Amino acid sequence: RELQQAGPSLMGTSPAADVAIFYSWDNRWTVNGQRHHKAFDYGRLWELFHTAFRSQLTAIDAIDPSNTVAKYKVIVAPALHVEDKAEATALISWVTRGGHLVVGPRSGVKDEYNRFLTTKQPGMLSQLMGAVVEDFYPLQTPISISGQSSAGKAEIWAEWLSPTQTDVDILWRYGPEHGWLSGKPAAVTRAVGSGRITYVGCWPNAEMLAKLATWAMAGRVDNHGIKSIPSDVEVARREGPGHEVYIIINHHPKDTRTVDLSLPLKNLVNGQAVERQVVVAPRDVVILRRELAR
Repeated sequence: RELQQAGPSLMGTSPAADVAIFYSWDNRWTVNGQRHHKAFDYGRLWELFHTAFRSQLTAIDAIDPSNTVAKYKVIVAPALHVEDKAEATALISWVTRGGHLVVGPRSGVKDEYNRFLTTKQPGMLSQLMGAVVEDFYPLQTPISISGQSSAGKAEIWAEWLSPTQTDVDILWRYGPEHGWLSGKPAAVTRAVGSGRITYVGCWPNAEMLAKLATWAMAGRVDNHGIKSIPSDVEVARREGPGHEVYIIINHHPKDTRTVDLSLPLKNLVNGQAVERQVVVAPRDVVILRRELAR
């Protein structure tokens, strides 16, 4: 019955995302083939970055680096180990036109033929980044990182970043536990043209990365009618001709969740208007609709 009521609004819609995250089998194969640390797994790193961004969004696309990127506002590239020249050129152009590229550790090491690049990491993106990786260290024990009014830990992997341009901002630094890394930059960012590129040179804890994700998307990504997304709640936004639909799922088995709204929406299940917030019962689904200006 509920699907019958919502069906007409779902017809002709498709997922709509302002953020994309690269998932590449070439990168997974080459990183996992030479881990340098028994716990360094491409899939685990990808999940870490995906969760940090997805938990704050109504939609995120997982795409191959060869896909067209023009429509996205933020692109996340965990371990972009293999850099294809054409793809790197497209990313550089996209950044200068206003996109924000967030790159993870072990990026820019090899070309599309699995040959080592002759430039320091992040390889073909080094000039755009205005910083390079001077050295890298598999970590036996976690070390502290701090910055952006936060403190956390880096585990498994740490890279010593070195700015080559004066307009590079240092986001995080390593703590004193690792002599060679003490005080060295762990994450850096640079505004280029109308856009920005950020390099995260370590495997950070989830809370630290989530705060960086919030900062990376601020002022660029709009969750449209959804103001906040509580834990255990998944929101999927779909766009259709003249309207958009929000599918809100509460995955918690026992507790209700309240989702705050920034715009008035219509509940497609009961037909009522929803002004400020919607309460979702345990393991329940709410489907909302918003009319778009023509």
